[in-house]
Amino acid sequence: MAEMLKNSDPFQPKVFNLKIMGNNEEVFLESILNHLRDVILVIKKDMSIAWASPSIFSEWGYESGKLIGTDINMILSPYAARTFMKAFDEAVSVNVPPPSIEMPLELSVTAREGSTLWVEARCSLISDFNGGGSAIVCCCRDTSLRKLIDDTMQENISLLQILIDSIPDAIFIIDKNGYIEGVNRSFEDAIGQPGATLTGKTLKDMGNSSPNELISWLNTILANLEGSAKVSLDQVMYADGEIRDIVFNMIPYLSSSGESLGTIGIIYDVTERKRLETSLRKETNELKIAREELSKKNAELEAAYSELKETQAQILQQEKMASIGQLAAGVAHEINNPMGFISSNLSSLSKYVDKLSDFMTTQAKLADTCPDGEMKCELEEKRKKLKIDFIQGDIKDLIVESIEGAERVKKIVQDLKTFSRNDQLEYKESDINECMESTINIVWNELKYKATVIKEYGDIPFVKCFPQQINQVFMNILVNAVHAIETAGEIRVKTWDENGWVYAMISDNGHGIPPENLKKIFEPFFTTKEVGKGTGLGLSITYDIVRKHGGDISVKSEQGKGTTFTVRLPIAGVNLDE
Repeated sequence: MAEMLKNSDPFQPKVFNLKIMGNNEEVFLESILNHLRDVILVIKKDMSIAWASPSIFSEWGYESGKLIGTDINMILSPYAARTFMKAFDEAVSVNVPPPSIEMPLELSVTAREGSTLWVEARCSLISDFNGGGSAIVCCCRDTSLRKLIDDTMQENISLLQILIDSIPDAIFIIDKNGYIEGVNRSFEDAIGQPGATLTGKTLKDMGNSSPNELISWLNTILANLEGSAKVSLDQVMYADGEIRDIVFNMIPYLSSSGESLGTIGIIYDVTERKRLETSLRKETNELKIAREELSKKNAELEAAYSELKETQAQILQQEKMASIGQLAAGVAHEINNPMGFISSNLSSLSKYVDKLSDFMTTQAKLADTCPDGEMKCELEEKRKKLKIDFIQGDIKDLIVESIEGAERVKKIVQDLKTFSRNDQLEYKESDINECMESTINIVWNELKYKATVIKEYGDIPFVKCFPQQINQVFMNILVNAVHAIETAGEIRVKTWDENGWVYAMISDNGHGIPPENLKKIFEPFFTTKEVGKGTGLGLSITYDIVRKHGGDISVKSEQGKGTTFTVRLPIAGVNLDE
């Protein structure tokens, strides 16, 4: 169809001349063009499309025959059109392609359905197109996916740099030859030099050009250490003139094949920590002296002191629970947002998979009707090799499982928000079954490895209470129950109402409570757990909460068989004195 003749001088820009060829060659070239995925366009000087390859239909959605004579601006974005027109004008004015034509042009085009595609256009000047003057032939390759990946990688790199710069520890990276590849902002502040001036230099170069105690210290350390090492506490002056207590850590970083690429150096500023440790030691000594003095007067003040400790411990525990509640509510809110779009995306993905499966089924049917037996066999072999049939069935199951998992997370988040929400600080009518269920979900990670939980919720009326405090009651009892089980056991939860009262029972088949300890379990600071694993306040606080709600709590236990706690609370609106 066409013969392309290059200029004789290989160092001159390429200029082509199109001539009509014989029928056999035309058929041959047309067959090649029909199998190209790249889109080839011939653009005339008036910016009209003189010819388009058949692949424009599959790639951009346009019929090549209907584009002949239309303006190229219909396809190109305004910015891309200006770029292309400028290059075209430069090429036509001197009859040779300018650098912008010789080099690939990155252009955005509008597909027929309205979407924007990014393409890499490689263009050449045609000096005489079928006797109609100069034209440009462009070979356009779709680079949308590559651009998306490049943009995403650039965003990730920028985010990573922001994260590294936010780290308060000074970090630098050197290659295996000792040259600096990068530093974070804390390192720049420590040595008083901008990072842009450090790249490509060694620490020794930096020390020679700008004397600095920290750099000199690092050079000394690096000269005596190899591989991964942690330096003991040392004192060094930073660029701001302050002397800091620091700990230095060297971490080698390797390629995927295990080859050493260099070293990461991390300088931890522990000045404040050391100051706090010194202060803590001083306060500890002072506290020890005060405790010795207090012990001398303990006999006289024991009763008042015990009451004060109990009250103080309860206040601290309540403040701690309130702080945990606020933190949990914030975490639940932050988790809830991404879970929303994850669930939505999974739902959309399920629909897309259905459409793709439908398309592939139709494609398979059309392949069966294809007269080309060789092509049909090739498609069937490819389908089996890629396990398309298995993937079609399995991907749906994966999406269903992911949606179920997302719903489970949303349920846990909802229970966490219910457990910790601020309105539970109000005294109001509440569903004890709901309090019990949300508490079980919150402590589920404690329960699931050691106990099977059996629930028997009754149809019970509301109880007027502080829901958050009732949640704390159930949590303390449930945690004690699972701690009483050695390896695997059973926890049974039951609720019912009777004679104006609502009952909540929690029983376990753990090791039980010795009879001599049964009367002490509600006393403040009484615990049978090891030092550091229990404060002895959980059941004491539980007892006080239940009593303040006008109820009571009882316990039955038998060693080797288990323990049962029963909480009784008055039904809202019922006068128990009648």
